[in-house]
Amino acid sequence: MRNYKYILIFMLSILHALTFSKDSFATNYQIIKIPDLIGRNFNVNSINNSGIVVGSLDEQAFIWDNNNGLHILENPGQSAVAKEINDNNCIVGHYISSNGSHHAAYWNENLELIDLSYDPLFSCNTWAHDINNLGEIVGLEWYPNQFLWDETNGARYISKSSFSPIRINDRSQIIGSAYPSGNFNSHKQIYIFDENSGLTFLDLPGDEFNSESIATEINNKGEIIGQIIDYNLQPFEWHIFLWDDKSYFYDLGYGSVFDINNLGQIVASVGHEDKKVFWDLHSNSMIFLQDIFDSDPIWKSGEAKAINDLGWMVGEGNTRDGEHGAFILIPTPVPEPTTILLLGVGLIGLGGFGRKKFFKKG
Repeated sequence: MRNYKYILIFMLSILHALTFSKDSFATNYQIIKIPDLIGRNFNVNSINNSGIVVGSLDEQAFIWDNNNGLHILENPGQSAVAKEINDNNCIVGHYISSNGSHHAAYWNENLELIDLSYDPLFSCNTWAHDINNLGEIVGLEWYPNQFLWDETNGARYISKSSFSPIRINDRSQIIGSAYPSGNFNSHKQIYIFDENSGLTFLDLPGDEFNSESIATEINNKGEIIGQIIDYNLQPFEWHIFLWDDKSYFYDLGYGSVFDINNLGQIVASVGHEDKKVFWDLHSNSMIFLQDIFDSDPIWKSGEAKAINDLGWMVGEGNTRDGEHGAFILIPTPVPEPTTILLLGVGLIGLGGFGRKKFFKKG
């Protein structure tokens, strides 16, 4: 009985070391090619936690996954785009009709189209920008009506001020840009909106006349990423910033940012050399995507456009054969040498305990 106790303690010690060692695992990446998009006119816009991708292909909205391949989404217009997909596989975007009008589009989990522009609230062009996992859709009716829509309540206006909603998270927080106090002689600034607190401008550096800011994404923690420029400083440069859930502002340096997931991981282009990166803001670890492509026999270069909560990145790039295409980067953890050593020591130790007990029985 005592031997079993020692074995248990030994195994728990190894498990503790592996669990709390930040450097226990390195990361390799598997590159999945989206074959239907190679050499064609496309944009990839979003990837959900099931690895399903949406975007536009030859001016039509599409959905793609590794099991079912490519599917063009139903729409009665001459062109369409799918902008976002949630974890229930519901999609939003818009289509342009034959007369040139814009229609906010919602494709439900069965890929059935609901044309939001036919809601009784609306009277002109509409666009749908984002959908959260609650099924709430944020969008814009020209101009300047911003709306929320869901299947139960239909459409309702957020505000009639001059702001443009961009993203909504699962806490129903909405971010976008607006002219402070409706002053069109100023520069747009970032706001956050929820139905309890109303509209709140982020207290970013600078002011409405000497700086400008653009929101990119908000995650479920309330972390906001975007870009900011100070026109008092030369050269004029857009910097990436993080506004965290404690309302702290972090200047992340020159570059552009495309997405953030709920783990605080972003995909971006940084520095004057325009390096494409995966950046974990919480651990401050960064992976240069070119290092991944340099060791790949098919892909020459690329950049990520969106990232899900598994760290899967969807993007576009160039193959070594000169073709332009789309890919998904999937992280595959690889044990570090120290981790392998710990496991080996553990196995040897367990073997020793086993032999000791065996010889004692004999």
